[in-house]
Amino acid sequence: MFSQSPPPYGTLINQIYQQGYAALVWLDSVISPASASGNPASLSTQANLVLNTLLNGVEIINGLNIQAGVNNDYPLLQQAAAIPITYTSGMAQTIDNRITGLANLQVTLQSTLPTFISGAASGYLNLGQVAIPDINLVSILGAWTGEPTPGGYTAGNLTPYASGNQQNWVALVSGYASYLGNSPTTVLDGVVRAAQGSLAASTILQSLSIQDATTSQLSPLLVWNTAYALPATLAATRLISPSPALASDQNSMAARSFLITMAEQVAGFSILAKGLASSAGGSSGLAIITQQGQGLMDVAAQNLGNFERWNQLAGTVPAPWGAGALNPGTYITLASGSPALTQAQILGTDLNFGAQNQPIPTWTGDFQTNTGISNFRASLGRRLATTLGSLIYHQTYGSRIPPEIGEILTIGGSALITAYGQAAISADPRTQSILSATTTTINGAPNAVQFNATVQPIGPGLQPIGLNEVLSP
Repeated sequence: MFSQSPPPYGTLINQIYQQGYAALVWLDSVISPASASGNPASLSTQANLVLNTLLNGVEIINGLNIQAGVNNDYPLLQQAAAIPITYTSGMAQTIDNRITGLANLQVTLQSTLPTFISGAASGYLNLGQVAIPDINLVSILGAWTGEPTPGGYTAGNLTPYASGNQQNWVALVSGYASYLGNSPTTVLDGVVRAAQGSLAASTILQSLSIQDATTSQLSPLLVWNTAYALPATLAATRLISPSPALASDQNSMAARSFLITMAEQVAGFSILAKGLASSAGGSSGLAIITQQGQGLMDVAAQNLGNFERWNQLAGTVPAPWGAGALNPGTYITLASGSPALTQAQILGTDLNFGAQNQPIPTWTGDFQTNTGISNFRASLGRRLATTLGSLIYHQTYGSRIPPEIGEILTIGGSALITAYGQAAISADPRTQSILSATTTTINGAPNAVQFNATVQPIGPGLQPIGLNEVLSP
């Protein structure tokens, strides 16, 4: 299926390339006629493991590229700060703060980016794990608060101070250009990149028309770094183009292109396998695919209604005692004459309290209920809207989203709310997997966000559901 050969084992980039290639070889062996066992649902699960492996590799390479840009510009700005031009106090503070921020970002990336990829890809994948770790680069960058704020700055006046910071960079470029005689130097290039990155971040803030009053209660350092300093720094690093003449840059570009291209193909294969699974034996409710941490008794309890009926599961399976006795992705057929539970039995029936933030349905003489898929969707929405720990007898129920809403929604803040939502959804035992999740602002509603997710429930033959919730404090 895959004909490309990996490069020699060596640098981290090459290790990522090789691990990604090994994951593809493993998937190729799994989908061969001798190994597939006619089970498209299992193949979809295995393809998703490989897909996430490839995407995690891309994320690490992106982190390495950011690190290379920071390492390049940090010493250039240090050299620029030593040039004896006429500084205002604002100009001096602007370049000194950026130098401090770059130094701190160097430390952050150095401590979080892996130095090597260990272990055979097939070993991880056979255990139901990705073969390249997920470093969660967005969260790493979103948590960076390394650049000091300008003097007098508070969280409530972000936009004017960002504009003033940009004006300082323009003055710095002019001063250094005059001193150096406008001759192109690497030092001047570094200052120009910093100015251009700051211009991009400041322009975005002004175009968004952010109401600074909404951020006045937040940490000034967090707001400054997340909403301005980090975007400005990343925009500057992107202006450093990889050089085709350098072998290291060639490796980085080639590996990233390979991983992205193959990820697109594996994603298409996964969708195809999932479609085949929904129209094959899985849709009849007579077969299941085991999940992470399931034992045989868990399978019997969820699909046959009684853990003691584990011996009615067909096929060669291990002893039933102990959770996690089955490898994730194991294909188990229910014995003939033992029908699976219905959708209502798997996903349950609960009282219908109506849509979130809407009146309870009108009384009609009896309680209204939600059953099956509609109950699962409503339950997830209720869990997301409930503050984690607010129910004294159910301390683990709810999410951490409500306390976050009302603050300025930055890139890091959006990722944080999305992560909180994914954690809450995963806590529902009826959740098999989360296929996607995003958080966006709502025009005209500063104290609310739109949380969207696609969730795969447990149970044979069930299709993913769409979750679209408007959440507020």
